[in-house]
Amino acid sequence: MLAAGVVIGGLVSAVAFDQAFETFHELFFAGGTYTFDPLADRLVQLFPIQFWEETSLAVGVVILLVCSVVSLWALRPRPEA
Repeated sequence: MLAAGVVIGGLVSAVAFDQAFETFHELFFAGGTYTFDPLADRLVQLFPIQFWEETSLAVGVVILLVCSVVSLWALRPRPEA
């Protein structure tokens, strides 16, 4: 289920990133606290868009790898007692 959620979330973000970003931040953050001015706010100066794109991709890949390992472990043949 987690792997399916990550894949679906990735596809939605690839197609409609701006709306997905807005919806995520509206759910988890107070209004207006997630909009930054690149000329004045240090957060976006220190961590530009490319950082967030690459980090999101890396987190997705790690989650899928962990899902694969757990699935293989759970589906392994068990010796009969």
